[in-house]
Amino acid sequence: MIIDVNPAFTEITGYSRAERSQEPAHPALDRQDRAFYAALWQSLNATGRWQGEIWNRRKSGEIYPEWLTINAIRDEMPSW
Repeated sequence: MIIDVNPAFTEITGYSRAERSQEPAHPALDRQDRAFYAALWQSLNATGRWQGEIWNRRKSGEIYPEWLTINAIRDEMPSW
């Protein structure tokens, strides 16, 4: 789930802030292989963060390379 995006993201992609913070990203999945996503998730699970280049899709459908930073936000359960 995407919680928020910066203004540059909305300008680059064509998605409004409200549209993008409610929907998951629509990357150009055929441009990255399984090993790419395995490494991305391994990094997120191990460190809570990933940064790198990924192919994505603008609202218009155009595919473009994007430098992306993902930070995991983990919600701790209260200990009652």
